Amino acid sequence: MLYNHSFPVLAAVSSGLVFILFSGSAGIASVAGLLAAVLAGVVYVGVDTGMSSLAVSLREQRPYRAVLTSDFRSFGMSLVGLTPMAWLMALASPVVGPFLALAFALPLYTTRAAYKAVVDIREMFTQTVKALASA
Repeated sequence: MLYNHSFPVLAAVSSGLVFILFSGSAGIASVAGLLAAVLAGVVYVGVDTGMSSLAVSLREQRPYRAVLTSDFRSFGMSLVGLTPMAWLMALASPVVGPFLALAFALPLYTTRAAYKAVVDIREMFTQTVKALASA
């Protein structure tokens, strides 16, 4: 339990240090701030995924490299891809305030709901084709 609660903190601290180191005095509202945020996001995902993969590897007695590769393929790049969105939210937060979460969550939720509808339609189509093929 201590390990599960400590490695996200280690990832957050290390990525925060990377952001401070690379953004310098330019601040968040600059190209250097965006690049520093992306680099910090990569560091966060790397440390977090690396340490959680280590825990899974030890618990399930699987090779660490295989678990790490699987984790990065599953969700690593999508998490790194969310870093510019986090940068934009941090940039807009002082202006919009707490309503910012709603402004970002609503379009993401509607996109997710639309994607789920497409997946459901595809599944129904597949079931129809299977039923017709077996008839």
